Amino acid sequence: IEQPCMRLFFAVAAAKGLTITIADTMNAFQQSPPPSNKCYLLIDDAYRSWHQTRYGTDVDPTTHVIPLNKALQGHPEAGALWERMIVGILEGEELGFTSTTHERNLYRGQIDGELVLVCRQVDDFAIASASPAAAEKLIAIINAHATTASKGIGTPNDQGIGLRYNGVEVHQSCDHVKVSCETYIN
Repeated sequence: IEQPCMRLFFAVAAAKGLTITIADTMNAFQQSPPPSNKCYLLIDDAYRSWHQTRYGTDVDPTTHVIPLNKALQGHPEAGALWERMIVGILEGEELGFTSTTHERNLYRGQIDGELVLVCRQVDDFAIASASPAAAEKLIAIINAHATTASKGIGTPNDQGIGLRYNGVEVHQSCDHVKVSCETYIN
């Protein structure tokens, strides 16, 4: 695992006997606030065809542009806008989570009095909690601001629970948590 913060997160979760739940925000940059400077897209043939089908009129690409009201992936500000938004959600008034000093993507907080740890890799979340209900409540709160879906706790088997997070396999059992990247390497 190349991210030391992920190793730290899984180690603390294992030491505290917490279960990991995975969540993912879909199209995170598109859900971010718009860029600070106005941005426009040129009209291409695909858009002209769509506009003709939808509205029955043509759009002249020499006289019209499309205003960009969301931060799309690839826009210079997209990452910073998403970062500011998600940090505002996690550390904001409703949740009040705090991040660690040196690994800003690791968070600690409480949901209904229960300790909840979060490892955030851009728009992917690993959430450690004693009960899946606390993790699901956190996901629901994030989802109220940015479309985020729970991927659950993984696949139970006779030796524990297995899941994948950002290319890393995590096997949770009552005795240990094993972290590897065998599938990624293969």
